[in-house]
Amino acid sequence: MIDKSIIELELPPFAHPPDADQLRFFAKSIGETDPIYSEESAAKRSWARGSAAAPLFFSAEMYRPADHGEWREKAGITL
Repeated sequence: MIDKSIIELELPPFAHPPDADQLRFFAKSIGETDPIYSEESAAKRSWARGSAAAPLFFSAEMYRPADHGEWREKAGITL
């Protein structure tokens, strides 16, 4: 059971600017075929005006092993 005391827990902000290779790899791994996620020229012509992150990229990123574990530890979640 997740510890409900973490509701509204404020964590310090963090930045994780992904590089174009990470974005392309993720898009390919989820089967995304829109060229704005795999071709830099297409992304530059699109709304993204540069590298574009495929849907769910940042949701998946929160499970990367990094310093994001503070909230999991406080919640009692063990991966």
